[in-house]
Amino acid sequence: MRTRDFLSAILVIPLLIGCYSAPPRKAEPQRVQHKDTVIRVKKKAPDPAQAALEEIRKQYKAEFVEAVFPEPGKHAALVRADLNGKGFPKTLKAIRTVDPQYGTGSREHAHLTVLKGMIHLQTGQFRSASAMEPEIVKAASLLSSPPDLNRGGLIARNFKHLVAGWSEITKYNENLKARNAGKLFPFPSTNFGKIQSAADQISEDLRRHAKENPQLVKDPESDLGGLHVASIAAAFYAKCAAQKREKKEKAVLYKKGSDLMGLFLTENEKNLAVRGQQRNPSISSCHLRYLSWYGWLSKRAHEAMSPNQRRGIASQQKI
Repeated sequence: MRTRDFLSAILVIPLLIGCYSAPPRKAEPQRVQHKDTVIRVKKKAPDPAQAALEEIRKQYKAEFVEAVFPEPGKHAALVRADLNGKGFPKTLKAIRTVDPQYGTGSREHAHLTVLKGMIHLQTGQFRSASAMEPEIVKAASLLSSPPDLNRGGLIARNFKHLVAGWSEITKYNENLKARNAGKLFPFPSTNFGKIQSAADQISEDLRRHAKENPQLVKDPESDLGGLHVASIAAAFYAKCAAQKREKKEKAVLYKKGSDLMGLFLTENEKNLAVRGQQRNPSISSCHLRYLSWYGWLSKRAHEAMSPNQRRGIASQQKI
């Protein structure tokens, strides 16, 4: 897993400029640095609070892939909630252990609050997730600047839209289970317009973020930032596309999803994903899943396009 100790900093001691040069102290003799001499800088010990957060993020991403975000196209429910009580047990246990150590106004607590909100949402606890919205709004204000923005801040400020889309999809999945079992539907019919609207609003926010923070778009630590949120919005688009009859409409929605995810991937990653060659032992399972989704969405969009649509895209790429 690629991590970054974003709280570490290097203190630079300014030198006096002028003809005066203070003599070296005996306890710390000066070292002559030749052109081929490498001076090793001793790194600071990692911050325990940040180290604990990184471990919780790793655990969340692993359980997210296992319980919530399946391989594309393998299930009728492209995004499903794990309602059997097995969703995120290790992550929740770690949060309960670590969270009391931080104050409610701390950035660490804000990060953990965002993760708890997402877990409530992704395990079908919509009332709990909705009840956390005021806390998530507060967390968003604490995580509004880099590097926090790309490690939870984008989730926080799009949480309302994530709740809107995910709740409708889970209702659809539960109704589908009931129908297959010959039971009454537990929820009203699914509002796919609401799902697409949620995806569109997330897309608008992420595109604005990409324009305002181009240096963060390809951040390798964005697995809980733009790429994470984009993948969920892309799955919203895919669910809506699956309900369309016209291939043209399907193609538009699949392409919206792949284009959105593509904002947060390098050209090399996108090319390898489309060719199905993204398997790399150094890449996390969560990032690999994102790449699988990008490749799958790109192929589905291409398959559903009419010849005229394909020619139009090809001509735009030449410009």
